[in-house]
Amino acid sequence: MFFYEVMVVFNSRINSEEVDNLMGKLKEIISSNGGEILLCTHLGKKLLAYEIKKCTEGNFFCLGITAPSTISSLIEKYCKMTDGIVRHMIVKKKNISVKEDSSSKENVSISGEEGSSQEKQVETNNVIEENNIIEKNQ
Repeated sequence: MFFYEVMVVFNSRINSEEVDNLMGKLKEIISSNGGEILLCTHLGKKLLAYEIKKCTEGNFFCLGITAPSTISSLIEKYCKMTDGIVRHMIVKKKNISVKEDSSSKENVSISGEEGSSQEKQVETNNVIEENNIIEKNQ
């Protein structure tokens, strides 16, 4: 099992019910193929650096998962076939840490590049260290 960070940008013109449907299907793909979702964060609507598929805004989500190596191709296929998703990215990570604090907000630390370490470390850092990951790759 490996740690992955999955960033998904939905078309801002689709309603929240449809976004929930699409996220549900994505979570189902992960779960049914031996993966576990450790983190699901809605990062909100943000302006895109440039227009993509006639969209200037996107609805950003970040998933932290553990899954076998075959999951990346399944997520890739789903995201390419879905009209409501304008961009996606899957990054293999060394570890993903999740800890709830007293205010019931999740604090997450995502560190490192590709690696095989699968230790879950408890840290209270920023929500996401790499919050501009989508903008850099566009």
